[in-house]
Amino acid sequence: MVSEFHCASGLTGTSSLFVKLIASIPTIMLRKSLHSLYQYIKQEEYRGWDIFDGLNSRVFKRSPFYRSRILRLVWIQFFKRFPVNFRKIALVPKGYNAKGLGLFASGLVALGKMDEAKRLLDMLEGMACSNHAGASWGYNFDWQARAFFGRSCGTSINK
Repeated sequence: MVSEFHCASGLTGTSSLFVKLIASIPTIMLRKSLHSLYQYIKQEEYRGWDIFDGLNSRVFKRSPFYRSRILRLVWIQFFKRFPVNFRKIALVPKGYNAKGLGLFASGLVALGKMDEAKRLLDMLEGMACSNHAGASWGYNFDWQARAFFGRSCGTSINK
């Protein structure tokens, strides 16, 4: 079981404590948990929130506070650090994350679910930035750091 999980997950150099922990979980329990997670992910259509997506809030975008660099930073940190998720109340929509879609597609290939993996890869291809050489993707939300980055391909992940 340990080597089976270790190889299937692609986790090389994993600490022995982690491997022992995984090995101690009954296989049926692990499969049940993974199946529940997979069903939830499919139900959500592979969309989700990011800890930095607070600026996607329709409420905040329509307010005069959106123009303030400091208030954008405070807003992001509020969503990132507050123990209660206010995204529904603030009307932050769930979105696709390029890296997440790539990881899901990789997992689906490992499970032999080629049609679903192809669908995600097609979505990923459609999200690629056109203003960079090669394939690259940006975040699906605006974010504020020392500079303001709009939802563009300026913060891309290159393959």
